[in-house]
Amino acid sequence: SRLGLRQRNLAPFSLASGWIYILGADTLGRPILARLIVGAQNTVGIAAAAVFASMLVGGTLGLIAGYSERWYSHLILRLADVVMSFPSLLLALIVLYTLGPSITNLVIVLAVTRMPIYLRT
Repeated sequence: SRLGLRQRNLAPFSLASGWIYILGADTLGRPILARLIVGAQNTVGIAAAAVFASMLVGGTLGLIAGYSERWYSHLILRLADVVMSFPSLLLALIVLYTLGPSITNLVIVLAVTRMPIYLRT
């Protein structure tokens, strides 16, 4: 890509060079906003996958537990209580240490620890 040497060390919040330079530029003239967006792609993707998975599973289990009066509705709610009783960070560390660090395991841990929120509401 081409470096914008005229935009070197631009001050933030100046629209003189366009919207891409709203957060300023680094010493090589690269826009900080573009670098921030590229850097946040992994984080936003993992968070979106975890929220979607926890919403899908937690919402389904919540509907099952809410509309039935059987023994498994009580079991679902007690399992949610057990998950909520553990600290999320400790559970994430234990699971990621035993299963190995990967994005799939991280999404699973985040989804399981956030699932009771959707199950209860």
